[in-house]
Amino acid sequence: MPTATGHLRYGPQSHTVKRRSGWWLLIICESDWYEYYAPLAQAELPPEWVKAVDRRRATGSADPEPRLAVLRPYLLEPAWKPHICCVRRERPKRHVDLWELGIKIGDLMDDEVHRIESAKYLRAKAANLEEQLITNRKPTRANRLRKEIDSALRTAEARDADLPTIRRRLGHARRNWLQMAAAKGVSVTFEPGAEIEFEFNESPRSNGRHWWFDVRCGALHAVRKAFGLRPKVYPAPHLTFAVREGLEDREPD
Repeated sequence: MPTATGHLRYGPQSHTVKRRSGWWLLIICESDWYEYYAPLAQAELPPEWVKAVDRRRATGSADPEPRLAVLRPYLLEPAWKPHICCVRRERPKRHVDLWELGIKIGDLMDDEVHRIESAKYLRAKAANLEEQLITNRKPTRANRLRKEIDSALRTAEARDADLPTIRRRLGHARRNWLQMAAAKGVSVTFEPGAEIEFEFNESPRSNGRHWWFDVRCGALHAVRKAFGLRPKVYPAPHLTFAVREGLEDREPD
């Protein structure tokens, strides 16, 4: 079986979904799984009769009512990205404080990434507005564009200014996690964000709502055991890479 890797995440969050109740531990993988395999899976789906709006027809039309059409179901990436669920709603029987610190570290990691991506987006927006300013011939619009450019650049600088503080807090939390793990006899290979290797079956499976690969992962069973949970997980370990439209914000499966 081929191998791949993902990163351990305690208590994951999503930009589109609030944190779920209970205890969660995922191995989160890259979006490449969705981008490569979802189109292949979608191409094999049978078309269905659905009510849909033809947006080209509806634009500027007085009749934007949904019409019956034959369309293939659309597959979306899970809000949690492609993932393997290690723990779902099971409270750890020991080392709860270590787990909670792992959640805090994951939140700080997300905050760091969000601010970096936000600053990058704002600078790209400012560059686009500057191009519009060059070709603009209306003084009123030019003043508005300058204000938008200044606002985007100031916000991007504020995002950058927050990074040293976040990274300092993240480094401190990671050192605390490693010290606590050593004192409790928990392997450092289960550190939040640690790279986890797994094997996967190359034949995707589906129940019509989720699409996944069966996986084998010794670390998954070991990390469950470290927190006092039974090593085996139900359902069997699998990597969910796509879900039917409308299910992308549901709990990890």
